Amino acid sequence: GVKAADAEAAAYVLVLRVALILLPLMIGLTALGGFLIARGAFRPVGRMAATAEAIVSGGDLGRRVGLHGGRDELTRLSRTLDSMLERLDEAFRRERQFTSDAAHELRTPLNAVRLLCQEAMDETDSGRREALIAEIMERIDGLSRLVAQLLALSRMDAGRVPVEMRDVDVSRLMQEVAHELEPLAQDADISLEAEVDPGVRMNADASLLTRLAVNLLGNAIRYGRRGGHAWLKLTDEADGVCLAVRDDGVGMSPEEQERMWDRFWRADSSRHSEGTGLGLAIAAEIARRHGVTISVASEEGRGTVFTFAFPSNEA
Repeated sequence: GVKAADAEAAAYVLVLRVALILLPLMIGLTALGGFLIARGAFRPVGRMAATAEAIVSGGDLGRRVGLHGGRDELTRLSRTLDSMLERLDEAFRRERQFTSDAAHELRTPLNAVRLLCQEAMDETDSGRREALIAEIMERIDGLSRLVAQLLALSRMDAGRVPVEMRDVDVSRLMQEVAHELEPLAQDADISLEAEVDPGVRMNADASLLTRLAVNLLGNAIRYGRRGGHAWLKLTDEADGVCLAVRDDGVGMSPEEQERMWDRFWRADSSRHSEGTGLGLAIAAEIARRHGVTISVASEEGRGTVFTFAFPSNEA
């Protein structure tokens, strides 16, 4: 019995010694493992913070976190941040391009007005001087239109143009637009025809809808051929209201159709016109604000038609 008790005591001491040796080792290994796991888990957070700090200090929106392949929440967050940075980078790029283009578009007519003013000051013939002053006034009117459209686009980009949707008599609005642009059509020798169904009403922003129609119908007149036609058509259909603007003018090539929504872009065949190159960009933004896409069909030498399908009030 004594030997058995001694053996048990010896075994207990051995186990205790082994435990005292292994326990600190296990605690150390556990701590090291936890540290490595935590460092690996928070490494993406460090990369995100480093990327953000680099963007703040250097202003380089081209930097990305660049975590791919994982399925955990931090990798998803990294992809979301990269996507957000991509959108911000594109927005700032477009803003810089817009500012540059605006400066260029304003500088050219301003230089022309300055030269005309200098010529008028040096002119001794009163008739010629009056003609120069009339041309200066015409150039200033064009500048005023350009500035107005620049302000409209900048306000839309900044979200400072609220859409005030209400029940609108669209038939009356379109008739007023056609009446307003009739003198422009006559000057361009364009026959303007308005085919408007009576009593058409829908939820829309009246001022924005008017500007959309004016921009598109103005384009149809300016890009038309002398002796040609421009049509404004409004129809009340079963699934909604259809607005179409058509002309039989110069039309556009497939390459031109890809660029027609770009700001300040004008087709080569219409460089001589008074267009600012902003009308279609504004029209597209107004359509987007109404949740409507623009359908376009165009053929060189045959003309262009823009179509909007507004859903019915019930829809």
